[in-house]
Amino acid sequence: DWSSDVCSSDLEAFDAKTGQPLWDFQYASTYEDEFGFDDGPRSVPTVKDGVVYTYGAQGMLHAIDLETGRKLWHADLQGWYGARKGFFGTGCSPLVANGKVYVIVGGKDFGIGAFDAKTGKLKWGATKHEASYSSPIESPFGLLFLTRRALVVTDPESGKVTFELPFRPRS
Repeated sequence: DWSSDVCSSDLEAFDAKTGQPLWDFQYASTYEDEFGFDDGPRSVPTVKDGVVYTYGAQGMLHAIDLETGRKLWHADLQGWYGARKGFFGTGCSPLVANGKVYVIVGGKDFGIGAFDAKTGKLKWGATKHEASYSSPIESPFGLLFLTRRALVVTDPESGKVTFELPFRPRS
């Protein structure tokens, strides 16, 4: 039951050969871009092992079945963990590896987090950094996150920060 002041966020799948729609997944969102640009999305979905992972401008992390478009789970990172809206909402393409979904959260309790890829349950959170609009990267020496404050390297299993290089824009 969506009220008139609630927008919807959309994820659509199409047949690659025919262009015919396969499914359409929607969820309620109240996010509005205060600068009048657009209401999102801010990042590209990630597809891994038959699941589409999305992280919307309002901080909603979703896992959607690629074949059917059915929601498998969601995590309200803004509501549950205090992910800040930032200038243009949240924006980070999820990294899916090691059975986890890694995103830059920018929340009250942690800045970067790992969520179980099958259930969406929080596995670990690290740093107190605000979110940037970059996406995590997997490397041989750990996971790389560029937050608003630093380049952070973490251990993928524990979330322990193994390296941090402070980084702040001049403005």
